[in-house]
Amino acid sequence: MTDPVESPLDHNEIARNFRSADLGRIVDSGPFGFVTAGQSEIIDGVNTTLADWLGREPGNIVGKQTFQDLLAPGDRIYFDTHIRPMLEVEREVREIAVQLVRTDGSRLPVLMNALLRANEAGEHRVEIVVVDATERRRYEQELLRERKVAEASEGLLQVMYDVVSGLAGATSVEQVIEVVTDRGERSIAGAVCSVWLFDAERSVVVRAGFNGEAGTAVSLTDDRPALAPLTDGELLVIDDVEQSAVDYPRLSEMSRESGFVSVAIAPMLAGGVLRGVIFYGFENSHHVPESERSAMASLAGQTAQSLQRAQSIETERRSRARLESLFRFSTGLAGALTVDEVLQVIAGVSVDLLGACRVRLAILEDGFSTVRFVRVAGQEGDETTLDLDSNDVACAVLRTGEAIFLDSVDEVRDLYPESPLLGDEGIGRVIAVPLVRDRDVLGAWMLGYPSARPPDADDVTLLQLFAEQASQATSRAFFHQNEAAARARADIRLTISESLNAAVTTQEVAEAITVQGRKAFDASGLAVFVIDPNHPDSLEFVAGAGLNEAPPLDEAAIARSDFESAAGCQIMAPVYLERSAMDALRIGPLTKHLWEAVVLLPMYVSGQMMGLIVIGFDEAKVVTPGTRVALGGLAAEASAALGRAR
Repeated sequence: MTDPVESPLDHNEIARNFRSADLGRIVDSGPFGFVTAGQSEIIDGVNTTLADWLGREPGNIVGKQTFQDLLAPGDRIYFDTHIRPMLEVEREVREIAVQLVRTDGSRLPVLMNALLRANEAGEHRVEIVVVDATERRRYEQELLRERKVAEASEGLLQVMYDVVSGLAGATSVEQVIEVVTDRGERSIAGAVCSVWLFDAERSVVVRAGFNGEAGTAVSLTDDRPALAPLTDGELLVIDDVEQSAVDYPRLSEMSRESGFVSVAIAPMLAGGVLRGVIFYGFENSHHVPESERSAMASLAGQTAQSLQRAQSIETERRSRARLESLFRFSTGLAGALTVDEVLQVIAGVSVDLLGACRVRLAILEDGFSTVRFVRVAGQEGDETTLDLDSNDVACAVLRTGEAIFLDSVDEVRDLYPESPLLGDEGIGRVIAVPLVRDRDVLGAWMLGYPSARPPDADDVTLLQLFAEQASQATSRAFFHQNEAAARARADIRLTISESLNAAVTTQEVAEAITVQGRKAFDASGLAVFVIDPNHPDSLEFVAGAGLNEAPPLDEAAIARSDFESAAGCQIMAPVYLERSAMDALRIGPLTKHLWEAVVLLPMYVSGQMMGLIVIGFDEAKVVTPGTRVALGGLAAEASAALGRAR
């Protein structure tokens, strides 16, 4: 049995049947919108599909609106400037992306195709077909978002690479902070970046690069809840600092003061220890996306490692510098033989190696009852002397033997108002350490610094080592000075003894005392008075030096009581008078002289006063305890010589 043979298809017949049966339905309700308009551009035909898309009835469109009226505002302008001119020239446009406006105000993205026809009368007619492009628009927007994300990621990677390369070359903590605060802000748009370094207890941070401030100590004792997640390596994000005031009062206060609305804090952990944080402040409300969180965490990790490396390098540098400084100081002190030379070395190290701007040394004198202040660096000025019990920082060091550290000049003013340091300009903080020989305090070393801040612990240790070296050098210098003074006194005694032993008359004795005594003690003036055996209550001027001229005859003899009245006591032993008592002593040949210090040396033989030596000095400080001992020896030698001459 054979298969039936199909009759050939009549395609023309199929096409005729399609036009007549389906063409009208397709045009009216097919998957596209269709609009026609005449010469006036008023729509004269719209299919059901487009009317349904717009949520309108065809009767509300036909004869009442133009196609332009259906477009979004921006596309209406585009129609006038681009689509209409293209139709007039090209007679058609294809795949123009525009948006139609629905009745609810939402927009429908479509692709527009239009054809401009002209009839035999020359009248124009436009036919427009639009296709729904919602999915295509969504796809394009998704591609655009992905592109932007990719570009942002690429930019962020470039910034992170820039930061990491900068950190690789940073060899100090300051350089690490500079790299992070400068380049770190570029990694997070709109953020102000700063670095906070924590102390050992993690309750105080040193804030750097924060609104132009650096080195500001900030206590976070009240913000312990904020430290807990940071210690665990978690990022702390505060979207609204106003609402976080209860949980983080100090952080919120600091953020508000700096004008921040939102903040993010990334912990810097190294070896499981919280070294510090990187602070990001936003002046506007900011939600931190995941990409920024990752960037913050990555930068914090890199910074922590760089800080640890930089701190190790700085520690090594400081240790080497301290050893070199101590060696230089020890070498300088080794060549200092006198107290003045020791003081100059101390002054140099205070300025060059310790960075002080003002340096004073306080030395105990006069049987350890007074303190002489020597200004060896900084402003010029006269030396000052205070009693040991004065309310002064150096006197306190000398009394206790303990170092004193004052963080500001205001603290000096409050605690030690009598300190000469208060007269020095430009001081921010003060350190005073004792200079000790065995267990005896010899003096105090005071340093004034321009900045008001607590001293660094390592610097304090170095200063204490310097003080030990300075104490040894000062002790050695005092020993040499005392030894030299003893030799000088012995030489003086020998010279005076030789001169007095050669004198055989009262006049020769007086002249020997005048010449040798003034020379030996570097006195400004000297006068010798003797008692006439016939007038035991009268002292007669015999010889003098440094008195400018001989006294008148009526001043050659002075009543013994006048000297005792000037001295304020009966002259039985050497009397030492300072400037305050000089006016009463301006008698006889001493009328025109007003020295800073005067020594009255009575000469006694067998209990009887034989005469009086008056020695004047322009500087009171030269009358040291050793000098007084030597002057007593002069009085004894002179008394014996005067007795022999008599």
